[in-house]
Amino acid sequence: MLKVATIGMGKAGGEVAELAKKAYSIDGVAINTSIDDMTTVTNIHQISVGDDKGAGKDRNIAKQFVYQKAKEMLALPELKELIENHEVIFNISSTDGGSGSGMAPVLTDVLKRLYPEKRFILVGILPTLKESVAGQQNTIEYMKEIRNFDSTYMLYDNNTRANLTRSEMFQDVNREIVLDMAIIRGDFQYATPYTNIDERDMFKIIETPGRLVIAKVFGFKEKDIDDKSVEDRLIESLRSSTHAELDRDQIIKRLGIITNLSEKVYKTFDTNVSKFKELVGEPLEGFEHIYINKTEEETNRVIAIMSGLSVPDDRIEKILQRIDEVTAQLTKTKESSVLDNANTDLIDMLRGTGTSATTKDENNDLSDLDSIFGQYIKK
Repeated sequence: MLKVATIGMGKAGGEVAELAKKAYSIDGVAINTSIDDMTTVTNIHQISVGDDKGAGKDRNIAKQFVYQKAKEMLALPELKELIENHEVIFNISSTDGGSGSGMAPVLTDVLKRLYPEKRFILVGILPTLKESVAGQQNTIEYMKEIRNFDSTYMLYDNNTRANLTRSEMFQDVNREIVLDMAIIRGDFQYATPYTNIDERDMFKIIETPGRLVIAKVFGFKEKDIDDKSVEDRLIESLRSSTHAELDRDQIIKRLGIITNLSEKVYKTFDTNVSKFKELVGEPLEGFEHIYINKTEEETNRVIAIMSGLSVPDDRIEKILQRIDEVTAQLTKTKESSVLDNANTDLIDMLRGTGTSATTKDENNDLSDLDSIFGQYIKK
């Protein structure tokens, strides 16, 4: 098993790091500019930067806070020991906020330079398309930044669960993120006399620059494959996951397949996954980990780890369309209003409205009041 840890940045990142500790005992720290956002983070170390008042959804403010405290923060024992004692560190944040979105790319870049022997994986959570245009803009800026340096990154998408309540949406996405961390750690790779994915193989997969995506199907029974094949289930799981949609260019560098199957199910499953590759593309290099369950009671699982994928331009295009739509709405002006033709002369006549005289204040220059009030008082 690999030694993995988390650095959760901002509210979303801190919550994922907290869940990773609770669910899978994955060590982590939380970094935030808001002290209020860290009140629910109790099982991992907390690091505060800035004035504890947050970044106000402004990525630049978060970057400035990190820049001002970078040397001091990077020297903290809780952060140094976390990185030094682990091989793979997941840097997690939302892409649409201020604190996490602003900190994660630049801090990942700094850490990669400071610890070149470590593997840092950037984990971003995209907003729903209903979120504010400012959040969509922050996401575009985040994506531009991570494209410009040689890094492995994972992208999850709240929009895949936009039909749920917000709390359910966050829970679904966060659970899948921490499960994927456990998969990369090696939680589902058992000692086997067959082909296996060892630590060096996994390092090759996760060190591949570009996007990393995991598809997995758990818990089906032998009788279930009569209705739907294992490979079809794997394809369906990818399409229904909380990972952001794949780009359609079918660029993929490495693919690892991990199987925990009963002998009967394994005989129906082709680990070459040709149908799955029709969807994701043909990798340059492939790896397999084959484990045959000893009893029928053991859970059937198939996991596909894909790396070196492209920036998801199709998903980003939807964000840009959302920005254009909202911008057009916000900048639209009315050429006329019903108030332009509203006639209240009858009401004025019935009320007996007259003209009031104004007096001049000798201590202040009120010469403009006539023209100002003239817009409101009927003559």
